[in-house]
Amino acid sequence: MTETWQSNEFDTIEMHTGGEPVRIIPGLLDAIRGDDILAKHRDMRDRLDGVRRMLMFEPALLTSLFKMAML
Repeated sequence: MTETWQSNEFDTIEMHTGGEPVRIIPGLLDAIRGDDILAKHRDMRDRLDGVRRMLMFEPALLTSLFKMAML
């Protein structure tokens, strides 16, 4: 089953860790299935990659990151 994430809203927490941008999506925790971290990683990759792609490639993120880098 293919899930469409474009119609959903997500709260995010933006931060930098070790100089790398990080985006946390706290509301997605309950949607991740698996008993251990590897199973959760596989579930995210197989079922929820649309969320990652939508948030990583949305134009506002890139603009914000470039503005932050210029400061």
